[in-house]
Amino acid sequence: MWRQNCCWNMRRFSSVKPGTYGPKRVSEHLEFWAAEQPPQPAATEDTSDSSRSHPLTRPLVLLFTWLGSTKKSVSNYCSLYHKRGMNVLTIDSRASEFLRHRQAIPIIDELVHYLDSNTNDQTDLIVHAISIGAFIYSVGLLEAKTSSKIMTLFQDRIKGEIFDSIVYGSTGRMAEGVALSAMKNSLARTTVKSTLNAYFYFTRNSVVSYFDKAIDAFRETPLDIPRIFLYSKDDPLCDADKLKVLIDTWLEDGKDVTVQSWDKSRHAAHLREHTDDYIRAHTSFLNRNNFGQIKANL
Repeated sequence: MWRQNCCWNMRRFSSVKPGTYGPKRVSEHLEFWAAEQPPQPAATEDTSDSSRSHPLTRPLVLLFTWLGSTKKSVSNYCSLYHKRGMNVLTIDSRASEFLRHRQAIPIIDELVHYLDSNTNDQTDLIVHAISIGAFIYSVGLLEAKTSSKIMTLFQDRIKGEIFDSIVYGSTGRMAEGVALSAMKNSLARTTVKSTLNAYFYFTRNSVVSYFDKAIDAFRETPLDIPRIFLYSKDDPLCDADKLKVLIDTWLEDGKDVTVQSWDKSRHAAHLREHTDDYIRAHTSFLNRNNFGQIKANL
């Protein structure tokens, strides 16, 4: 059952059709980035809603963005997929939706409603989650536990996962992530971080409890698909040792996991800081799993 606010948000942007060239806002949190401009229908072609088939047949990347991301920075990631003929759907979130977990759930509603309405069962999905965007994706995995519709969609359609600079380890790491993303001044960051740590302490039985459940859903993922982690060992937002334990556990369980790590790099900026390494690892992962095809004319 879809929540009323989700359906209302989708209707607000109903004039924007998927497949439209360039980034187009399709709902409150979703933006569609087409790989290329589709051919215009012939004048005699029936383009009524009743005759139009699902337009998204090429692979679709679900890009869960990070706090403070800009269109310019997001476009750099989109271009990696556009060169392979893959469309991108960005899923944006705000700090308030991260801190108030009940506000994060409607984002998943929007996403599933969009996919259900605008794609078909043949549209393969690739998840690329960056920083706190990985938490929003984890909310989806948690919601899937109680929704057969979401679980079926995720299990049948998601073919691979790319985790970049995920916030992992503790609520302290999460607090630092929000402060770093929201504030440029070091004093302001310290204030925000202290405030959030206090907030997490007083909401440990509600908000923090939900965080723990979402992290457990991430660790216990039901998806047996290839995935790659891109992270730096000095990232203050990610406990590299704990992440390595998770990766090693998955490898021991026979999961297909690839790792690209750096001793030093900036959070959510590996593509910029280590461009060659990033593109090499990213391209190798996509090629190995036959995700999209490089377009010769690009």
